[in-house]
Amino acid sequence: MKKFGKIFGVAALAVATLTAGAVGLSGCGNKISVADVQEYVASESTINTMDAGYKLKVDMTGMKASGTVAFKEDGELGFALKIEMPDPQTNETIQGEAYLRGNEMFAREGGEGKYLKSTVDLDDPASDAMEGYAELLQMADLSTYINQYLNIVKQMEGQGLKISKSGKDGVVNYSMTYKDASGKLSFVLEYKDNQITKFAFNMSAAGQVMVMEFELFTGDIADEYPTDLDTNFEIVEEGGETGGEEQLAA
Repeated sequence: MKKFGKIFGVAALAVATLTAGAVGLSGCGNKISVADVQEYVASESTINTMDAGYKLKVDMTGMKASGTVAFKEDGELGFALKIEMPDPQTNETIQGEAYLRGNEMFAREGGEGKYLKSTVDLDDPASDAMEGYAELLQMADLSTYINQYLNIVKQMEGQGLKISKSGKDGVVNYSMTYKDASGKLSFVLEYKDNQITKFAFNMSAAGQVMVMEFELFTGDIADEYPTDLDTNFEIVEEGGETGGEEQLAA
């Protein structure tokens, strides 16, 4: 499944690109402090990792990634991911899908046709699946992202940044918004009993739209798979070649 290796890493790549580029808005100096947000995030009782799993949405000009990732107590990973990104050689849009169900991997490009199915070794750290697992697991820890984006928000302090906090029934919500002639942004952090449940950063500036959103997922990953996963696939044999068609009864 080397052909689909970039499906695993595209979300992480998009996140890194967003972080590097999300400094286009003006604003310096501050009168409105974000120290209370940083203090809460840094508290020993605050959990900034979505250990159970998460729903992901990353969107910027030319690159999109969305899907659901579930981490099980026994360490098994399940995910349903879709990507859209430009081909660096043709500049055409590439669409890809990847689904992991236990040790079964399904992937396809273009949004139609048969999925390519292979068996993956989740105990092999060099396998595509385990490389993807490591990236997705790393992304579940939002601590670095939160701090990076809070530092971006700090640049707008004293220039019209608005911060609101609400709390009820164990839910704490911080909402930060900013707008000027060059663009606008919003940043939402939400916690339930000190466990992060939502991270949403949205910004538009200089003609660029940037979206990075995580939402805690505790549901059944099976509900996220396509309904034709077991009836519309080809087996990928060792070495990456496709074998004969195989269809299972629904």
